[in-house]
Amino acid sequence: MTRKRLATLTFSLLCAAALDARAAVVELTLYDGTDPGGALLGQPGQTVGWGFRLVNNSNLYWLLVNSTDYARGGGAPNIGSYTDIYGPNAAAGIAPNGGFFLSYYSPTPGTGLGSYQIGDLIPVGSTTWGTIELTYDFWDGDPNDVGEPTGDGGIVTANASVTAIPVPPSLALVALGLLGLRRRRAVG
Repeated sequence: MTRKRLATLTFSLLCAAALDARAAVVELTLYDGTDPGGALLGQPGQTVGWGFRLVNNSNLYWLLVNSTDYARGGGAPNIGSYTDIYGPNAAAGIAPNGGFFLSYYSPTPGTGLGSYQIGDLIPVGSTTWGTIELTYDFWDGDPNDVGEPTGDGGIVTANASVTAIPVPPSLALVALGLLGLRRRRAVG
């Protein structure tokens, strides 16, 4: 192999390793409630959501989130729809050297990573699985100050699932009681 080819190959491998190392410095952990985990449970018609912790272990660059999405796994049924909560609202960058952002899901005022509305007519026990995909850009300084995009960024993923569960029995009993009361008033 000629020296020029060897130098080109070495340079290409170093560039690929640098890009791979930069991509590996971003960590995404999903939260179902206040505990780490990406498995959500909800009743048909209910909206559930993920909280998250995002860590930037880059030594040099700030991180700014662009968007999030839910990608169904192969063979997973579509039982509802995903809404990106954090991506459109990501105004602050995450500092380098272990800076992190933590947000638990709450439908009001709309915090967390994203929400998933389970369809009204979805059979109980139906489960969809896949990944949450978060896209980000690196910045050479604070995005809210004098920082500029570096042109680098990437996608980080975390496993996620949503399962439709039955309405709690106590609610069914209350509904039956109200129905009986209504019927009793109609008869009497």
